[in-house]
Amino acid sequence: MAIDPATLLLRFGVMIASLSVHEFAHAATAHWLGDRLPQKQGRLTLNPMAHIDPVGTLLMPAIQAFTGIPTIGWAKPVMVNVHALRRFKSQRLAHALVAAAGPLSNLALALISVAIIAALRTSLPSAALDALVLMFTANVGLFVFNLLPIPGLDGSRLLPPRFDAWQRKVQPYGWAILLVIVAVPALSQIIVGIPVRFLTKGLLSLFGLSVQ
Repeated sequence: MAIDPATLLLRFGVMIASLSVHEFAHAATAHWLGDRLPQKQGRLTLNPMAHIDPVGTLLMPAIQAFTGIPTIGWAKPVMVNVHALRRFKSQRLAHALVAAAGPLSNLALALISVAIIAALRTSLPSAALDALVLMFTANVGLFVFNLLPIPGLDGSRLLPPRFDAWQRKVQPYGWAILLVIVAVPALSQIIVGIPVRFLTKGLLSLFGLSVQ
């Protein structure tokens, strides 16, 4: 299968930028809540070099691009000292805010992208329009995927306390579960594909656009 180098480069660029914003949002929220660990570790920045994981950000997406085999990509996780999150009395709430900041940053990128598309689609160069469309679709996908309530993803930190015991049991198998979801088309369509399509359609409708 022939791969257009320009398209491949664009996909990598969009994914790296989106993951960098995602991790920066975690770091910035933790910093705002009182944790200085992300700053000390150099994560309070939008510089992609601080967030790139050689395997998750580069190798896994490359394998998928060149082979078509479904993979999971990731950036270097931001380390958080939960005990330093002192702005709120509830550490659980503070940790949930840090977790939610990542997916919400992807939703924000999707909203910004679709707003620019709606406002300037008739005057944008085709290359810029393609980049914005890819930024929109990638970040809708990242938003939905990261909210899955599976240990290892941000969504698992948003569950109420009654799920704590279940999470402890499932945690050792979190990545295996994610791999199964990604590798089995029927599962990925139900768990990820349907919510992505629903959200995509809703956001496009919000800005007066339609699904092609």
